[in-house]
Amino acid sequence: MPIDESTYIETNEQYHVGLAIDEYNGTISIASVRQYDGKCYQRWCKPQIGKDKFSDKALPMKITIGNAEQAERLIRVIAEAFGIDVGLGFSEGNSSGEHEAEMIPF
Repeated sequence: MPIDESTYIETNEQYHVGLAIDEYNGTISIASVRQYDGKCYQRWCKPQIGKDKFSDKALPMKITIGNAEQAERLIRVIAEAFGIDVGLGFSEGNSSGEHEAEMIPF
């Protein structure tokens, strides 16, 4: 299934590999993505489950962030680590997780 290309950031131009934000069942993830034929596809892997032993089942290569509130906290932590002041937050009374996009400085 293709990933939304609007969230794709290419990190390796030679192999057209990068990262994208993915949301599935209300859970936000940062997915490893490869661009092929103009579409972005999530990369899959077979995780190691023991010494020299790998899972029979392939899983998507991703970092699960959580819900919108947890994603906001992660953005703040990353921004703080780089000395960036991020003035984004949930509006009071807004529990839907909708952000004020104009407050994001990048």
